[in-house]
Amino acid sequence: MTLSVRPATADDLPALVAYEIEIAQVSFGAEAVTDPAKHEGRIVKGLERDPDGCLVVVDAAGKVRGWLWMAINTNFVTGDRYANFRSLAVSSGADSTAVARLLIDAGLAYARAHDVTHVTGKVNAANVPMRVLYAEFGFAPTHLTMEARLDGLTRNDSGATDSVVRQPVVKCIVWDLDGTVWDDVAVELPEGVLPRPRADVLATMRRLSDHGIVNALASRTAPEVAHLVAAWPQLDGLLVAKQIAWQDKSRAIELIAEELGVAIDSLLLVDDTAFERAEVGHTLPGVRTMDREELLARLPEILPAHPSSEAGRRTTRYQANARRRDAARAYADRVAFLRSCAMRLSVRPAEPNELPRVLELATRANRLSSTGLALDDGLLSRYAADGRVFVGRLTDRFGDDGLVAIALLAPTGRPVDEVPAARPSTADPGGLRVELLSVSCRVAGRGVAEAFVAELTALADAADGRGLTIPIRATGANTELRVLLRSMGFDLVEVGPDLVEARSEGGRLEAPGWIAVDSPGAKETPAPMSDEPFADADADEPADAAGDAASVLVIEQGDAAPLPGPPSPETHPPSTVGDPRCAGVGNGIRQEGRLDALVGDALGMNADDVARLPDDTSLLRPPLALSSLAGARLLARIDETFGGSLAAADLTLEALTSLGALRAYVARRTR
Repeated sequence: MTLSVRPATADDLPALVAYEIEIAQVSFGAEAVTDPAKHEGRIVKGLERDPDGCLVVVDAAGKVRGWLWMAINTNFVTGDRYANFRSLAVSSGADSTAVARLLIDAGLAYARAHDVTHVTGKVNAANVPMRVLYAEFGFAPTHLTMEARLDGLTRNDSGATDSVVRQPVVKCIVWDLDGTVWDDVAVELPEGVLPRPRADVLATMRRLSDHGIVNALASRTAPEVAHLVAAWPQLDGLLVAKQIAWQDKSRAIELIAEELGVAIDSLLLVDDTAFERAEVGHTLPGVRTMDREELLARLPEILPAHPSSEAGRRTTRYQANARRRDAARAYADRVAFLRSCAMRLSVRPAEPNELPRVLELATRANRLSSTGLALDDGLLSRYAADGRVFVGRLTDRFGDDGLVAIALLAPTGRPVDEVPAARPSTADPGGLRVELLSVSCRVAGRGVAEAFVAELTALADAADGRGLTIPIRATGANTELRVLLRSMGFDLVEVGPDLVEARSEGGRLEAPGWIAVDSPGAKETPAPMSDEPFADADADEPADAAGDAASVLVIEQGDAAPLPGPPSPETHPPSTVGDPRCAGVGNGIRQEGRLDALVGDALGMNADDVARLPDDTSLLRPPLALSSLAGARLLARIDETFGGSLAAADLTLEALTSLGALRAYVARRTR
């Protein structure tokens, strides 16, 4: 690819603002300034003050691929003049290192032209590739900033304190049994003697559950011990997952995270054994570990300060999801099961008492969040006062899921200082704009996200008929959201570094037929009938108080595992990556065979059947109709098998439009 360096201009502002926001988020986490107007103001002043110190790398099409902002400073003690790399950022991709080298070369030439004694640059300690690149140009570390956040300290097993910038939100406490939940070793007790759960542990579990943090078990012991847990309803009723088996504790935690659908670093292990804590810490570095005494002492740090009214219902909703998974196993046809659930989605503007839950959902969102927009009470209240916060809440025959989707709406023509998302670099497409979209992954795989987005297209159609635009800050975490929107027929348009806009051309999209949708101005429809009764399905789940649905569409990471996917392996036995067709043949055929095996695994098909499909076969539409979750997992396995990052290199996911496009992508990667 042809790359060139030139001075930055005002036309580059959208890309430069996006870079500065990304730099701020990497450097300062949740405290980063993400207001585009503030960053734009700083950059404009820099361009006016010293345009030669503001450089960009562009490709042959003129697209900005990297940005360097330099300043000439004077050491007030020595009087020496030096150059400072204020900002240095490049877009992800195969050419990112080449872009960075061009920028550093140009920056050093700029410094020499200004007769300075030395050049300085800051880099995050965790950014090893950038540190290596600096060293390549002769930079050496001179100062190390040490930072301890008193609201995010962790202690290792030696008793030393490790300073960290920010810990992820704890969503699940995983408890050991012997020596932790109870004082006994269950398998050593005489027959007929029950170990008794500790009163302080039960009280702590209840308090965690009331604040929206769920409890699970991971015990390396005989599977029969599960019956001893069930003998204590006051303990068993507080649990959302149990792994009781002779297996490594780290493996148990991985299975719990997979079952609940949460990020592994949102789990915290409580175990009395230092060896078990060390094994988990070594195998799963993102998982925090404590013993019981430390957890009890530090509980105020872990509990959310202001849980929403829905937080205390999270445990019962995870448990209801487990019942859904159990019920789904009785159906060979997944759509038939979904129709039997009698789902009803209510979409409407948020009410004032619902805003805490909206803010909570936006804060917890990660995997299916469109922009990662940093909301606060003030900003959310301004949108709500204007009637632009919409929420979706869901019920079915298993219970009330509560508020599961949020959408923050703004007209595309609104001034940038009133719109928190990055300004697009293309012409305004008009229509309605979703500044933040998120849906709880507790309802993933049920068609709820599709139904909610369909209602947003109806709002756009009623507004001016010019369609719906959803800006997406593309990250490794929200690939699934991009797959979902593309599968619904949205066009994905790359508008800046790591910034994509999903656009519908106008007209209302249809919600899945198994979901009844109630929305403002819509004719109320009956919920799809269950084809078999489920007596007292929600008898143990009290109805939610009115007003826990809000208007920002966010897909929240981690409230439950998705429902089972395509037909079982018994129906369509999947092939492994080591398909025998891949052995002893040319590289192109071998790579194509491996890809067919991966696609077959994702769809529950045999690799030979995939190989016979024509290149123009759509992956996201019938007959294959790859789900958003299966699509995201397929991309991850392609990255593992062939190298690179498809979702980062192909922001608009063109490679998923057809089998031929995916085959061509892999061929380019392996050429």
